Amino acid sequence: VYRDDAERKHWRAIFLERFAHLGIPVLSNLPVGHGKRNEPLPLGVKARITKAGQLELLEQVVRA
Repeated sequence: VYRDDAERKHWRAIFLERFAHLGIPVLSNLPVGHGKRNEPLPLGVKARITKAGQLELLEQVVRA
């Protein structure tokens, strides 16, 4: 999680430089990884980004 607006702008510029040419959505500042808040981020699952900027999973992450 970004500590302040300056850090957010710094990383946004880096992400744009590295990934803009791919034409795919790139998310940042998610509560995943090695911080205090560590939410699961399933890989290989269909998802979309809502207009509110939320990540919405479109299928189950585990088999029943």
